[in-house]
Amino acid sequence: MSERLAALAVLVAVALPAVSCGEPPEVRLRRVLEQGEKAAEQKDHARLAELVSDDYTDEQGYDRRGLLGFARAYFLQLDSVYILTRERSLVITGPGQAEVTLLVAVTSVPVDSFPDLGGMTADLARVEMRFQEEDGEWKLISADWSPADLTDFL
Repeated sequence: MSERLAALAVLVAVALPAVSCGEPPEVRLRRVLEQGEKAAEQKDHARLAELVSDDYTDEQGYDRRGLLGFARAYFLQLDSVYILTRERSLVITGPGQAEVTLLVAVTSVPVDSFPDLGGMTADLARVEMRFQEEDGEWKLISADWSPADLTDFL
């Protein structure tokens, strides 16, 4: 998977923060993940950027600016973006801290289900993300990604 696709996979999981008094952090974080998928499909770079912490770093050497730069370049190359995600885990690791693992499939044509991926070209990734709450909003602070196989989704 290219670095640009990997950077997009990381950003797929985030969008405008959803803060709602009284909701458990897991509910708010899942809403962020869902909104992130929609923002990525709309190639809404600004919405995705709002969810990445200024302190973002990852093991690949990207900081916030680098990650967002790759996403912008990727969006410019695509006519259409369609995304399927599957949550593997979501764990609140401490106050204002969470870890999420997603399987992400990115295609250029509409896809309704994971079995449908077998007949098309798709970029598949496993994305392990760390979030922290900043001013009551979940922000992506780090992510690691690796290639996934279609069998991981089924």
